[in-house]
Amino acid sequence: MRFVIEEYIRLVDPVFGTDEVWHRVLILLEILFYIPYCVATLVALFRGVENCEWIRVPTVMITTMIVESYVMIIGHNVIGALIGKIHHPAPILLVFIYLPFLVLPVSWTFRVFRDNSKVKVWKTA
Repeated sequence: MRFVIEEYIRLVDPVFGTDEVWHRVLILLEILFYIPYCVATLVALFRGVENCEWIRVPTVMITTMIVESYVMIIGHNVIGALIGKIHHPAPILLVFIYLPFLVLPVSWTFRVFRDNSKVKVWKTA
């Protein structure tokens, strides 16, 4: 597993392997907030999102944190590579790797706020 991480750092995301303070803070925030939110999201999914309106506010908060974090990471890597501050082997590949981490939380936010009265529900006997 360590080899895979080292190759990812070498080929795709060299900032991931650094000891920058802002990057460590983002990882700490992920541990403190994302894991409990994922547990709450699973509860909401099993109960039915339309029955769990309490998940809406945490979803907006977490989505905002995720978008801010990944825009900062992508910006740091891509802009750093463009101005020559960071030797980055594939900045566009990094954008495509991180893109799902931006799209999925935003789509989940739209799903939580969707009007469920128009959704056709399949009922089993």
